[in-house]
Amino acid sequence: MVTDIQNGIYAIINVEATNICLEILGPEGGYSVVGKAFRGHANQAWMLQRGDNGTYGICSLPIPLFLNTAIDPEYGAKLVGTPFTFWWGIESEPGFENIFRLFVPRTCLDVEFANNGCFTPGSPVTLGERLGGHNQLWRLQRLA
Repeated sequence: MVTDIQNGIYAIINVEATNICLEILGPEGGYSVVGKAFRGHANQAWMLQRGDNGTYGICSLPIPLFLNTAIDPEYGAKLVGTPFTFWWGIESEPGFENIFRLFVPRTCLDVEFANNGCFTPGSPVTLGERLGGHNQLWRLQRLA
């Protein structure tokens, strides 16, 4: 189900790996996006901006880089910050309140932790085939 999320700044927190959110690393980490415990740090804040076609650009703060893939969007592609906007699909998950899937539009590729959601601290965030697991569900916690 497509949803209408207000533009704003959010932490993107995984449902299965409770309290683990998307965090962008700095230049020493290649601007990789990994899962870390939510601490409210600036590198865990993401600005969501709705595009004309109902998709969303997701930009990190304070490093102004967009959530994107390191290679073409394909199974297993790692997520990184780039200066190029990637437009993500975000849809509500039926049966849950304020829980969403982030996905590559017109595909069955969802955002998840590497190895089909097998989380360990610092796990890379990747694209995985939509299998319906909670490891592919995210809570958007508004920060500003």
